[in-house]
Amino acid sequence: MKKAEERVANGGPAAPPDSGDIDISNGMDENSIPDNPRVINLFIPIFALISFTLVFDIDMQVGIFFTLLLCHILFIGQKLMTSAEYWDCIVNGIKNMILPLLLCIIAYVFAAMNEEMGFTKYVIDLATAHISPQFLPVAVFCALAVTEFITGTNWGMFVIALPIIIPLAINLAVPLPLAYAAVLSAGVLGAHCCFYSDCTVITSTAIGCNNFQHAWTQMPYGLLAGGIAAIFFLAYGLVMV
Repeated sequence: MKKAEERVANGGPAAPPDSGDIDISNGMDENSIPDNPRVINLFIPIFALISFTLVFDIDMQVGIFFTLLLCHILFIGQKLMTSAEYWDCIVNGIKNMILPLLLCIIAYVFAAMNEEMGFTKYVIDLATAHISPQFLPVAVFCALAVTEFITGTNWGMFVIALPIIIPLAINLAVPLPLAYAAVLSAGVLGAHCCFYSDCTVITSTAIGCNNFQHAWTQMPYGLLAGGIAAIFFLAYGLVMV
């Protein structure tokens, strides 16, 4: 972050020089902002996407298609752009999202491979074997944070970990809210520190920054918060169990 601030202070770009391939700004700058921006143009597409997706039986592809048609009517009606400019933006958006989508697909493939190998279950069994109830929360938090950092998909890790951790917590008389918190917190920490997790790729793409640079800048904050969380999980385990 310090290097980024120095780069911008010296007149350089906000994003690192090698971030051009994932920049979705389409060359827009402050001069591209219309004279009369309206908040409704942000909320109507969001609510339309949710509504159309629900109406068409949770089919997001159909929801996106009808949302694009609605946005076409909305933006053209306000004379914010011409019809040709609108569809050019859509085509450019699709092109700029190819690389992030590929990164997400690769991450999911990697996570699926780990799931087939039973990696998450192996780590849980290894971390919780012969462990006392007092140290279960902090052990689960640390082990699953590392697992999530390796696999990169927190939702997939939750699906595997929760059915294992919750019965284990019940058998060891560990409070269930504490067990849930350890699993969910580990997923958040690992995903935000991982270079190729879905949240890192999507966030870095949205701001036009290299996903590795984005992960490096948020990792110190994540590890600091994770260290504090580990201390509290240890303390709560000793007090509550």
